[in-house]
Amino acid sequence: MFALTAFIFSAVSAQPGAPANQAKQTPTLPVKQTSGKDDYLYKNLFEGGMVRFKFAWNPNDDHTLVVLKDPKTNKVGVWHNSYIFYSDRPQSPSHMKVFGFWVLKPEYDDIILGLITVQSGKSSHAYAICTKEYEKRGERGKEIEVYYVGLGAFCDRGKAELISPFKASDVTYDLDWGWVVLAKKERDGSQKWGLWEVDVEKGKNGVKGLKLVEKISPQYNILSPPYNAKNLWVTANKEKGGNFGILTSTNEVLFPFDYETVQMGHYGIAVKKDGGEKFAVISYEDKSISDFVYDAVVNKLKEGFIFRQGGKYGLRTYTATSKEILPPVYDTIVREVMDPEIIHKAYDGPLYFAKRDGKWGAYTPEGDCIMPEMLVDFSKRFYYMGTLPSQSYYYAIKEQANILKNTKGEFETTEQFELRRNDPQREAEYLDNALASYAKGFIVQKLRDANANRGGVSVKFGAYNMDKQMFPFVCTVSAMPIYDLSIPYQEGPAFKEASTTFKASEYLPTSSYFICDGFVQIAEITFTLPDGKSFHYTHPKLAENKGPVVKYTDVF
Repeated sequence: MFALTAFIFSAVSAQPGAPANQAKQTPTLPVKQTSGKDDYLYKNLFEGGMVRFKFAWNPNDDHTLVVLKDPKTNKVGVWHNSYIFYSDRPQSPSHMKVFGFWVLKPEYDDIILGLITVQSGKSSHAYAICTKEYEKRGERGKEIEVYYVGLGAFCDRGKAELISPFKASDVTYDLDWGWVVLAKKERDGSQKWGLWEVDVEKGKNGVKGLKLVEKISPQYNILSPPYNAKNLWVTANKEKGGNFGILTSTNEVLFPFDYETVQMGHYGIAVKKDGGEKFAVISYEDKSISDFVYDAVVNKLKEGFIFRQGGKYGLRTYTATSKEILPPVYDTIVREVMDPEIIHKAYDGPLYFAKRDGKWGAYTPEGDCIMPEMLVDFSKRFYYMGTLPSQSYYYAIKEQANILKNTKGEFETTEQFELRRNDPQREAEYLDNALASYAKGFIVQKLRDANANRGGVSVKFGAYNMDKQMFPFVCTVSAMPIYDLSIPYQEGPAFKEASTTFKASEYLPTSSYFICDGFVQIAEITFTLPDGKSFHYTHPKLAENKGPVVKYTDVF
């Protein structure tokens, strides 16, 4: 069977409108519901109900659809938040009330909300995949329906429109692209699957709502949603226990029902024939299929696929003219996307780290060597990559760059390089010293670069965070990290006033720097108020740091 990944929308934005009159609802106890990053507390008190939000909720987000559970029946429905009313303190959750109503009453065991955006992002419409479980005459099952729950005027009428063609017995879906696969129960108890696309239904005044458009009628024992938004291919199985084929979303057979295993991916497909032992790879781009020569295809990535052959791993591109990027000689291959600040700014993109004989090297998607196989501790790759002057190792050799210099700054001869590579203990000692030296040099260079820019090395404070009781600040050495300096709220005003008069010449000598998460960050720094009181910042990851720490006073 196929493992399908679905992205669930627990809340979607809606347009304002007036709520309709609702029948009086039974009071219920509070229910905790998570939507995005915020925890909400819902309470159904009177007509339409009331919703009380935590302080973290954005008060401008009034018209939303959410899935709520009735704690008495344990059933869920779709709720529409309508209007917000404040008293004198909108910052306090106890003074904020949100009124709304049920679009779908809490009568379902499960509801998944999907969202379709139309008109170049100006309009969004929601649909709900609703499941009811039942037990009839000793038989247990599910009934699944799909509703358009709308946004704007339609939603404000407190109604929902059924858009699925029948009550399905099972469902899979891809909410990213609006595909729904429904199973229809046959008289003999079997299930036949079909494919529907969630599409826009137009009216006289623009978009009227959503509809399900049948792409493949219920006829398959197993059917997957498309895995690739451009090619829209699906995997199907005609009969129970039978083989799989690959179809288009309009039921055209691309590859016959000959495969025992099909592993769909966003960039390619791995298949194994019935009774076969080896895998082949199918390319979306030119519909080509490779020879059945791979023991396993472990990852289907944008640049190519990582395969296992003879117990070792390699990397190849797709298409009929497939090119071997890395031969199957490695124990492990890992893909990482590294920020250009971590490595040289001339190269911005993914890298493939490959391990052989206990040592890691790094390669571009084209197979160019960025780092030779000499790194033993994989956790130190950021220190090493931060020192590379070019995306090409061979270019580094040509330019006699730091990568091939010893700890005294002397350029190694080929004989010296090979000698230590053949001596594990000597190599380990060299790498520990060299990597520390490279990392220290990288930190020093970043400090010098920042100091050379207009304004030099400095920090800037943001607005005080009352919840965390912290002042956020940034440093010109690296723009990405944001630091939090702990300040009790009683002392916040005094510190804020004093921060406008802080001089870099006073706080920078107290600072030190290290490499964390690929960036040069502040390790420690102290800020002193005019009255002599000091506030010290220590980076929370400093204790686990394995690399060097450079003091500002060591450089300037």
